[in-house]
Amino acid sequence: SDAPFRFEGDHWNFALERAIWPHGGVGQLCHPMQRPHPPIAMAMVGPGGPTATYIAEHDFIPISANFIPLENVEAQWSAYSAAREAAGKPADPAIWRVARNILVTETEGEARDQLSNLDGTLAYYFRYLRGARTLAEGRQIDASLNAAELHQELGVAEMIDQCVIAGTSHQVLDQLVALVDRLGSFGHLIMVGHDWEETGLWQSSMRRLAEDVMPKLSQHAASAGTS
Repeated sequence: SDAPFRFEGDHWNFALERAIWPHGGVGQLCHPMQRPHPPIAMAMVGPGGPTATYIAEHDFIPISANFIPLENVEAQWSAYSAAREAAGKPADPAIWRVARNILVTETEGEARDQLSNLDGTLAYYFRYLRGARTLAEGRQIDASLNAAELHQELGVAEMIDQCVIAGTSHQVLDQLVALVDRLGSFGHLIMVGHDWEETGLWQSSMRRLAEDVMPKLSQHAASAGTS
């Protein structure tokens, strides 16, 4: 509601009663153009569970995160669909977003070098995620480990193997076709953006994905009856 107002809750109170100047825009609260609010999307990490149920019950848009194995992605849609059915609502795969780490390179060797580079973008990304998860679980990380040892300790290579789609345009297309065939219908493929130091590498990857890969992938999805 618009000011003035006062809210008194069980744990905290707030009010906007005095600092109000409508002509100056002071004290006015912004309202969304769409009612009751714009579409809300929410990411899922674990294999279904309460997050998928919450998304389904609140009519949010489901996003499958980019740093999880495909087994989790499959389980997430199953859990979301079951929760929608329990709520008496349809599960529309056209709103489902599937995020993946995608790198399209000129040569197979270039992709292989990027995936194996301990100081590269992808290694740093997954090393950070695995390290943060380790600490969050109450475990310690040996500060004396070098990059290669830490890479091994945190299982970074396995994460890259499970969560990254990389190679030439033809190789990436083959992997994405396999992804579509495995998951079935979903509405949007999200290419996750990563920080980079290699000028041109990720920019050209996005261009190759858009120009060389996606038209053929869309054609395959259409012929297979997916979106």
